Parts: sequence; structure tokens; C-alpha cells
Amino acid sequence: MEASPADSDVPQVTQPSSTNYGKSPTSFTTITQVILVGCLALVSLTGNSTVCILMKRFKSIRTIPNMFLANLAIVDMFNILINLPLFTIVGVLEFEETLHGRWVSLAVASAQNLFNVLKITSMVVTMTDRYIAISWGLRYYIRKTKAKAARALCVVWLLSITITLPWVILASQLNLGDVPTYKYRIAYFNEIGRTASFFIYLMFGLATTLLSVLTFWSYKRKLKKFAKLRKEKHDSQETQLDRARTRSEVQAAWTIGLIIAAYILCYVPCILYAAVGPEEMLSSNEIKWFGFAANFFLYFSSGCNPLIYLARTTRFRAAVKQLLKNPFGSDDVKLEKPRGLINNVYKVIGVFQQHRRIKITPLPASLKKQNFMTLNVKKGC
Repeated sequence: MEASPADSDVPQVTQPSSTNYGKSPTSFTTITQVILVGCLALVSLTGNSTVCILMKRFKSIRTIPNMFLANLAIVDMFNILINLPLFTIVGVLEFEETLHGRWVSLAVASAQNLFNVLKITSMVVTMTDRYIAISWGLRYYIRKTKAKAARALCVVWLLSITITLPWVILASQLNLGDVPTYKYRIAYFNEIGRTASFFIYLMFGLATTLLSVLTFWSYKRKLKKFAKLRKEKHDSQETQLDRARTRSEVQAAWTIGLIIAAYILCYVPCILYAAVGPEEMLSSNEIKWFGFAANFFLYFSSGCNPLIYLARTTRFRAAVKQLLKNPFGSDDVKLEKPRGLINNVYKVIGVFQQHRRIKITPLPASLKKQNFMTLNVKKGC
């Protein structure tokens, strides 16, 4: 399940330099690549840490969808802090002898694989949450709790460790002696990673495709239901609330879809590098840049995710502005525009009986100006 299959052909090529790209680094190329890596690390760490700070600072940001996004931000930060410096040492500065040996190589490769699987699993679980939210509607809104979301995130981490563990056990049996780490990585990919990567990404592709189709189908079914009720003049307050909630959940699903699309696109250079093979480009001066791009873009999606959150989420943008104005305050997010349901606010009284219906009553006129939505669910009535 090696994330850098591009390196698999390098040992077959004899070069005077010991670099895994086949050429000695030029000072201009190396400095430029170090600057690019530094900018990526700065953007990614700043963006993802901001997401976590917003979750801690503002209560209204602590929603269940944002809990899943914060988990993804934590995974991205660990990935940048642990794996990107290792790539810089070996792949950019080409200090290959710095990292060597059986167990060091195993630790380096295991860290990259673990966070890669964590990211994949987190995206699938987040997409599943959005599908259930759209499909169940207000039933999901009533039953969801932050405790359940926290348990789901624990399952994500345990499942990712379980998936990675067989790879670690098999990789630990390879012993090439005290050779540089990149040679171990090549052996890992040829012996284990090629097959493991195929099945992992096949399952990821099937899961995301299935969830996308189911989510789209559920949304279309909801639209038909809303259109039918409006045509029959049964557009009650309950239906209006369900329609507004569905629009919000669909917007969140689109955000997750963009994150997954960015992740897949960032793997294109690595796939091309592995398909072409460096031995076919030895006469090209761009081989080092091609190899750099194949690895660099594996981390690029970690920097893209916070930008996608900010571009897609009004509340996140408002929270960032308020955080910059008052970093140490205790006030909550103040939106520039009211976000009530059709310029009104409704009080939801959940009557959780066998039929599981929801009774909706308007708030008094004195409270409508506040433009907020309250939920008072009483179970077991």
C-alpha cells in the first residue's frame, strides 16, 4: 500500500549519484523545491490548525459534520508534520544516507501508509454521514448526537490501524540490511504495496461511487416529494423545515465530494510517474521535477481541504473573521445575514412515539426577530 509507486523502477538504473531520482540536485532546483515544500507546509498547517481552533473557540461550529471535518484536519496535520519532512530530507535534499536501516525504513513507510488509510477512511465515513443525513431527513436530526459521532471517529482510527497492521507485519519480514530507506520502500512496493494498493483504492473507489449514487438518488427522491407536496398545497411548516435541512445537507455533501475529487486529482502525477517509468526519461532534464511532483502532490490535498471549507461554508468564513477581530473572546459566531428558515424561526417539538412524527409550531412574534432555530426533543413520551 505504498503511496509512492513511482520509485519502484529506480534501482534498475545505474547512476553516479545515489539519489532516488537519478540525478544530482542543482542548487536552483533544490532551493525552489524546498520553498514549495515550505509553502505547502505553512498553508496546510495554518489552514488545518485554524479549523481545529474554530471548533474549540465557537460553540456553533461544533456540529457533527464539522467534527468529521476536524478529524480530517487532524489527520492532515499529522501527515504534514511527520511525512513531509521525511520526503524533504530524502526526496528534495537527497540526504538518503540520513535515513537507513530495517526498522527506520519500516517506521517511515508505516507512518505514510497509516495516515493515507486514515484519510481515505475518514472521507468515506464523512460521505456516509452525509448520505444518511439526506436520506433520513429530520429523523437523522433527532437521533444524531455528538457522542455517537465521537464513537464513529474512534472506529475510523481503529479500523485504519487494523487495515495497516497486516501490511506492517509483512513488511517487517523484509531485511535488506543497513541500506537507505528508499531501497526498502521500493522493495515494500514491489513485494506488498502493489497488490495492497490495488485493493485499497478499488474499495475506496467503489465505496465513494456507491455513496455518491445513493446520495444523489436520495436527494432526487426528496425533491420529487417536495414538488408533489407543493403541487397538492400541502407545503406545511414541517415540509419547509425538511426542505431547508435537506438543502443544507446537500451543500455539505458537495463539500465532501470536492475534497474527495481533490484527493483523487492529486494522485494523477504519481500514477503518471509510475506508468511512464524514470528509466524512459533518463535523457530528460525534467526527471527530478517529475519525481518531485509525483510525491509533492500526494501532500497537496492536505493544503487544499481548509480552502475548500472556507470557500463552501459561510459560517466558517464568519468564524474566521470574528476570530481575527477578537482572538481571545468568548462570543459565538455572528453571521452577516440571517439564516432562519424562510426568514422565520420554528420551534421543533419532537414527539418521539411509535409513528415518530414531528410537530412544528411557530415561535412567538417577539422571538422571530432573533432568527434562530431551537430543537426541543423529548423521547419516550
